[in-house]
Amino acid sequence: MGRNIVLATAGYDRSIRLWDCNAESTYRTLHFPESQVNDLCFSSDNELLIVGGFPRAAVFNVSSSTPNPTYVFDDHRGNVTAVGCDPEGKWMYSCADDRTVKLWNTKSPQALASFKHSSPVNCIAIHPNGNFLYAGDQDGFVKVWDITASKLAKEVQPQSVESIEAIAISHDGNIIVGSNFAGASYFWSLENDPIAFDPICRNQTHHRHVLKVAFDYLDEPKFAAALTDGTVKILKVDIGKIETESDMPTVGILDNHTRWVWDVAFTSDSEHLFTASSDMTAVLVHIESGKVLTTFEGHQKAITCLAIAEVQS
Repeated sequence: MGRNIVLATAGYDRSIRLWDCNAESTYRTLHFPESQVNDLCFSSDNELLIVGGFPRAAVFNVSSSTPNPTYVFDDHRGNVTAVGCDPEGKWMYSCADDRTVKLWNTKSPQALASFKHSSPVNCIAIHPNGNFLYAGDQDGFVKVWDITASKLAKEVQPQSVESIEAIAISHDGNIIVGSNFAGASYFWSLENDPIAFDPICRNQTHHRHVLKVAFDYLDEPKFAAALTDGTVKILKVDIGKIETESDMPTVGILDNHTRWVWDVAFTSDSEHLFTASSDMTAVLVHIESGKVLTTFEGHQKAITCLAIAEVQS
């Protein structure tokens, strides 16, 4: 692939493994003994690994020799369901079952802001401009938080009131998707305004639950959904051509796991996909051929999240 890729995986065995994808082996294990890990994210400079679990978030310095976190963030009062980092790596964000979204300084365990939902918050994403957070909650709302103004900018609830389980924004910031507990994915355009939410279409992505969603890096992006039947569904998303669900063609269905798929991540060339599963494996797949290039084994329980850091070789 022309790049050095570090894969981070974690889950119910309370360990975080860092894998050298070229060597196909674990080169380091980090400790998160408090609980299972729900989400992982590398900072934009790939120096920090942000971790969300119960009942806290933590930051690890990837270059450090210590297996313990540099900072622990204790302000949440429930399961931390998702974490992320702003495009410049100056601050991080998290959401939790305690019905809050929080901003943090990555240099110290200090909360910069806290935003309140009326129900547990399951998922969160940041706009590429770094000014807006989009959070999905169990009441079925996607709420948009204006970071600069520290206020709610907009809230959207699709036709269904099912819990929003997964959310993602395309890398150009033009498309946002929210997928719910009933397997429906709602696509909106943000092309004209980060809070516009112009409807594109509704897609019944699965007959059960969608656990995680992601976009690739193309101008007309592909969309991947991690599903509870052990598969990953990949769709083509072209705003200019979509009027109905049938206008969103299926690129492929990857069937490489025997249990739930919890997380997915595209490589920057948009040709490969990492997936993580309850079957205790993560895999690297070539999307067009469907061929599994590498299987990462070593966890003792379900892998519930992954993150990748890429460095040009």
